[in-house]
Amino acid sequence: MNTIKSIIAKIKNFIIAHKIWSVVILVVVIFIGYKIFGSTAAAQVRYVTATVEKGTIISSVTGTGQVEASSSIDLKSKISGTITRVNIKPGQFVSRGQTLFSVDAVDAERALRDASLNLQMAQNDLKTAERSYENTRASQELNLKNLLFALNSSVAAIPDSSNFNTNIITLSGSYNSSVQGRYTLEVYSCQNGVCISYSGLESGTFTINTNVAQPIGSRGLYATFTSLPRAGEKWYIDAPSPSSNSYASNKKAYEDAQISISEAIENAKENVTTRELALTQRQNALIDAKQLLSNYYVSAPFDGVIASVLGKAGDIATGTLGTIITKSKLATITLNEVDVSKIDLGQKVTLTFDAVDGLTITGEVAEMDGVGTVSQGVVSYALKISFDTDDPRIKPGMSVSAAIITATKQDILIVPSSAIKTNANGSYVEMFSTPIVTLPVTAGSQGFTSQTKPIEVPVEIGISNDTQTEITSGLKEGDQVVSRIITSTATKATTTAPSLFGSPGGGNRGGGARTGAVTR
Repeated sequence: MNTIKSIIAKIKNFIIAHKIWSVVILVVVIFIGYKIFGSTAAAQVRYVTATVEKGTIISSVTGTGQVEASSSIDLKSKISGTITRVNIKPGQFVSRGQTLFSVDAVDAERALRDASLNLQMAQNDLKTAERSYENTRASQELNLKNLLFALNSSVAAIPDSSNFNTNIITLSGSYNSSVQGRYTLEVYSCQNGVCISYSGLESGTFTINTNVAQPIGSRGLYATFTSLPRAGEKWYIDAPSPSSNSYASNKKAYEDAQISISEAIENAKENVTTRELALTQRQNALIDAKQLLSNYYVSAPFDGVIASVLGKAGDIATGTLGTIITKSKLATITLNEVDVSKIDLGQKVTLTFDAVDGLTITGEVAEMDGVGTVSQGVVSYALKISFDTDDPRIKPGMSVSAAIITATKQDILIVPSSAIKTNANGSYVEMFSTPIVTLPVTAGSQGFTSQTKPIEVPVEIGISNDTQTEITSGLKEGDQVVSRIITSTATKATTTAPSLFGSPGGGNRGGGARTGAVTR
């Protein structure tokens, strides 16, 4: 014990007498300890990807409010025009959807008629384009097949290098098959004299009769021998044969035709695609025309009683045309000026209630404030929503959440909204030049590592909701985009080196491992 105290005393005396050297030694020891036992951190980037798919997006605007027991609704026209018919009077009971006022719709009816006619023309154009495509494809394929026959008919009999007789066979007829290959003719002695055995494209035998054309198989070729060949001699007939006089011209004609025929078929197919797009546009135009025409009629938003009639035939349909009273429940919600600009009367609404767990009912926008209310610099508008069904569990004064459907698109390209990024040039997504190998779904949320960074691909977007966004150009179905990036930092386990002067409690401490992750 005294020896240890003596050693410690000597070390302390050395430090006091040699302060500079002591500091240098301490720094060196700390540096070496850090290198050996210190912590190192390495950042790792993992990419979570998603596949561009076709699907449906329902875009909506949400708001909150309360249930009212009953209320009156102002009847307004979506279109400013001359009122042609008034179908109601005060005190009259009306049913939901009943036409109350009619506005001059001559232009809208003409637009609907034109849209219907244009749709019919587009349907006829598509049928014509489809027939043209089928006719073009059939005729061009037949033409190519005939040219292939012509190419294959370029044949010549080539003697084997070991033949004694090399110029005693003449070919006639025309090879009439699209199958390419070789006949091998081999001479052998047979009971009837000298025979030919042929194989390759077809197999068979025949006895040679000099100066008589004899068939080689069933594809139109004949062979005539001017004299008898010797047993063991061979001839080769290729279909087509580069040795034929017509081979070069027939080959060029066939290759040129392959290009032109492919272009003709592709053009016909593109014409079909163009007509399909035109048909879709005409169908959408017809839907728009029907919707526009419906705006020229003011209908009852629910069952109720007409409280007043202000609009008369011949008047201009502006402002309030009348009021209707309902005993059914309504929901009143408020929206800000940005959201209310997306709303139209009659749009469908999904309603949920905090007090009634699991209850969801539908309704539609029955009334909208024409002038907003300003509170603390924020402009808000009140909307009244009629219920499609009445549920006894819904009580006046209950809180209600409303999701107003502003747009619905089907069979469109969609990606997760998290994949869309923006810069000064517009919207873009990140993709890898070579798609990352897809792992099982259970591992997909962990992401993938990559030695190369993704590239930016500009895209044009359409409607979106909280989770998905429509892609109108820049991507195709099946493309793989980066939907999320996870950056993780791993800290290596550390062990604290023993102090020269001991540690509190006389022990050493061990470090632990920790990880952190940042997702963007």
